[in-house]
Amino acid sequence: MSKKILFIIIISSISCSIFDNKEEELNNTPIELPEYVCYALHQDYSKGSFYITIIDMEKDSIVCNHRVSIKEWIEDFCLGPDNMLYLPVSEKSLEGGSGEVVYIFDPSSGKREGEIKTSKSPTDIFRISDNEAFIFHYFRYYGDTASVNTVIDLQEKNVRKKILANIGGTGYNEIFFSPDSEIWIYVAKEANWGEWYEHNFIWRFYPDVDTLGERIEFEDEYNGYKFQVFSLKFVSSNKIYAVVSAVKDEHGYFTYLVVYDFPSCRINKVVQIEHIVAGGAYILVLPNNKVYISRYLSPGIPGSGVEDNYIMVVDATTDEIIKMVKVCYGPFMMAYSKELNKVYIASAYQHKFAVLNPETDEVIKIINGKNVEISSMRVITNK
Repeated sequence: MSKKILFIIIISSISCSIFDNKEEELNNTPIELPEYVCYALHQDYSKGSFYITIIDMEKDSIVCNHRVSIKEWIEDFCLGPDNMLYLPVSEKSLEGGSGEVVYIFDPSSGKREGEIKTSKSPTDIFRISDNEAFIFHYFRYYGDTASVNTVIDLQEKNVRKKILANIGGTGYNEIFFSPDSEIWIYVAKEANWGEWYEHNFIWRFYPDVDTLGERIEFEDEYNGYKFQVFSLKFVSSNKIYAVVSAVKDEHGYFTYLVVYDFPSCRINKVVQIEHIVAGGAYILVLPNNKVYISRYLSPGIPGSGVEDNYIMVVDATTDEIIKMVKVCYGPFMMAYSKELNKVYIASAYQHKFAVLNPETDEVIKIINGKNVEISSMRVITNK
């Protein structure tokens, strides 16, 4: 997966504090929040700031771009049951220095309403139940040998539990849900930091007791190629899709769709997507037995910004790619609105969003934002 944000100060006797506006002003204008909202987190490199784009999903238009931090690094966010946005600050500045808070941001007022104090470097955050969120902390960037993971209470605005389990630190951690509402944590082996883990695996998480359960290893080699997973999702109770980069040597590299049997996590089928390693990819499972797969090429790779302007549509019954749909350049993060039956796809390097009809796979609209250097990091719909 990839990046997100928020910001504040002051301390009280509990973990949540009231924002005392002594820092630089965010200068956001209050808005009337639409009923159906798509939120997207992105960075404006030219200004060193992070923003939340708010899209009215009935009109498919951008309402505003709220600044949520100034020079603090935010890689992720989640939407709370109180309709607040929770943004972990992984670094205090763009030059480094670990952050230790999750900001609570009101998208209506455009202001930070509080913060939750955490351990160092909170980075990826996933809402796992009505009132809980799970945070990955990336301590290893700062020399530590173990990773703390935090469960926060979104109602009480405090830390419920810290879990020491070495499941942070890779950049490809992800929480995903089975059709039976089981919560699983995907953990990648450390390809770039030495072999911290020998294999990719998933770990069951029990939210009622905030405890890790059984761990299942993934088969992660195919014809001599080793896998690094970009994204994975359950498509049924006994099948998992994964988009992986597969590397053998400097001449052999591919992007594959790998179909895994569950719970064995053995490879059932491998579908080649392209003879190149993508910069990132995302899987979106739709209710009509259809799956969308996005991927973009890293800047500088031949074809980036030119050829990577489509998503793949996969039949989850046959596991075959049935069509390609042209969207915005660099399609990456996606979100589905169940109430409006629309899919929103954000560009990884343009401030653009493609809106699709998942019944026909046709583009309803391309939403154009401001012309700045941008990287989308997360997209979430409220309904």
